[in-house]
Amino acid sequence: MPQFPKTINGKIDRQALPDPSCGEAVRSAGHVPPGNDVERALCQIWSKVLGLPEIGVDDSFISLGGDSLLAVRAIAEIQQQLKFRVSTRDFFFLDTVSLLAGLVQGEGVTRRVPPPAPAFINRGGRQLYTLLQKPPPDKDNGRGLLLIPPLGNEQRRTQRPMRSLMQNFSRLGYTLLRFDWTGTGNSSADAESLDDLQAWLDDIHDAAGLLTTQATSIDIVAFRTGALLAAGTNLDEWPINVRYYWDPVLSGEQWLAQMQTLQQGICKDTFRFLFPRRPGKQGNGIHEFAGLRMNEKLHEALASQSLAASLLGGTDTEHTQLLVASDCAQDERLQPLRTAGVDMQVLDETNDWLDPRATTLDMIVTRGARVLGDRLIRRVPASPEADRRVG
Repeated sequence: MPQFPKTINGKIDRQALPDPSCGEAVRSAGHVPPGNDVERALCQIWSKVLGLPEIGVDDSFISLGGDSLLAVRAIAEIQQQLKFRVSTRDFFFLDTVSLLAGLVQGEGVTRRVPPPAPAFINRGGRQLYTLLQKPPPDKDNGRGLLLIPPLGNEQRRTQRPMRSLMQNFSRLGYTLLRFDWTGTGNSSADAESLDDLQAWLDDIHDAAGLLTTQATSIDIVAFRTGALLAAGTNLDEWPINVRYYWDPVLSGEQWLAQMQTLQQGICKDTFRFLFPRRPGKQGNGIHEFAGLRMNEKLHEALASQSLAASLLGGTDTEHTQLLVASDCAQDERLQPLRTAGVDMQVLDETNDWLDPRATTLDMIVTRGARVLGDRLIRRVPASPEADRRVG
């Protein structure tokens, strides 16, 4: 729907909404009906949990709008109806009815894509953790996607969606790479010891360099603060096609203020913790911003970042596309980018990044993934070699 019908009080008029049972999910492949009792049972469970009238055996749970909470409901239904226990990890890895049915029936499940391969990049005594997902050899189109994560609490919320994106796009022939920032996750060092953004800019540069050893050309897909940092990173050394900035943070200063408020809300949320939590030790200028601890110098460096200033100060705006959440589409800080002709797509899905009780939920990527997939498929490859592989 272009917009929701509203009541006289400005709330959504639910009585005026169309019957949801008449809706149809967009699918990337033709509908394949279930072929046995287990597949039929799983299709019925997915239909019930996702609220969709018809499920095919090759439909992806995530692509149909599934998230971690809905997955828990589906797993419970499977255990109750089929008397089979499936782990959350297996459920998301085997994310179609046909693959999951093979597990339930005790069959050997063939990977549609090779397993992801972890690797470290060494620079100046630090190790950057990366995860490389290659496509099936017979579908390799020679193109790479570098997934640049956000920072702090938001980085955790994108882990599972990124895993799903890596699996789904690798099935289409792309080679994908994601990484953990220096001082976070499985990468070495300590974020508190960083005095500027250079280590994180180096992370993006080095990850792009590693991916170019596996692909003819690459596209950048950066999320939230990852987009803010990527906009200021010089990648002219590498064969970059298009940079996609997904739900980008527009101002480092505003984001830090929001994360500081979020941190305070998390600590005071007695619904989650029964009693208010005491903040961690924050002496010597160290402060925590919802999962990210940093000193004053790094704080100042990140606070000075502006997405518009970085993009307008560069020379690659014609190869930049923004996937903007609908709740910030009218932000006045986007106006200079519109004036400069930066391509902008408004997504009809948003994430509440500032709710203390929603900080462990996954990022919603269904609509954005469809937009990204459509643009990647429609775009002409950058090189004749890539063109031959896609053909």
